[in-house]
Amino acid sequence: MADRTRLQILLHLTHRGELNVRGICDLVKKRQPTVSHELAMLKQARLVDVHRGGKCSFHCVVADRFSVSKDGDANLAPSSRVIRFDEYLLRHDGAVR
Repeated sequence: MADRTRLQILLHLTHRGELNVRGICDLVKKRQPTVSHELAMLKQARLVDVHRGGKCSFHCVVADRFSVSKDGDANLAPSSRVIRFDEYLLRHDGAVR
């Protein structure tokens, strides 16, 4: 999970619930082939799931691999988000960009 784009995608998906590829492209400011590749890596790691909705595919985090906390820890800033998956902890202070 060293790739910045994959981390950004995970943050946006945990923040927004589910997104299609176009929405993710707009948020992470990357082209569709790049985002699709990163989503494939996240799917292979079983961190992201996909389902069809009409003509679009929607991506979301795999719920049983993640827990998200906001303002649940006195040591975190009020706008902090903590994402825990398996034995990893990802903390983001501030707005999701």
